[in-house]
Amino acid sequence: MHTGNEAGNEGAVRTDEGWLTSGEAATYSRYSVTTVNRAARRGELEAVKRAGQWRHRLEWLDTWLNGGSRLLLLLAVVAAVLASCSVLRHLRHQHVQVQRIRPLAATRHRAG
Repeated sequence: MHTGNEAGNEGAVRTDEGWLTSGEAATYSRYSVTTVNRAARRGELEAVKRAGQWRHRLEWLDTWLNGGSRLLLLLAVVAAVLASCSVLRHLRHQHVQVQRIRPLAATRHRAG
């Protein structure tokens, strides 16, 4: 489990009313500023923009570092699966036949 405070990193992060800059978040997480900003931009890391700069909270960073972004990915996959099921139900309701393609070996006749 990643805490961000390993190996003397404690105290390396200064917070301004609980908010961290991307540079401070990078120091805490041991990732580059580019990686932290990219994760924020993609929505993988919860963050807010103030005066054009990303701001982070320690608890948001800990969630991201401990795999919280995996949960978001899982939710996106589940949503995609549910959407595809909804499309199939709609097609069936419209009486569109959805057939599976049989493997080539199954379509050949046996010579008697």
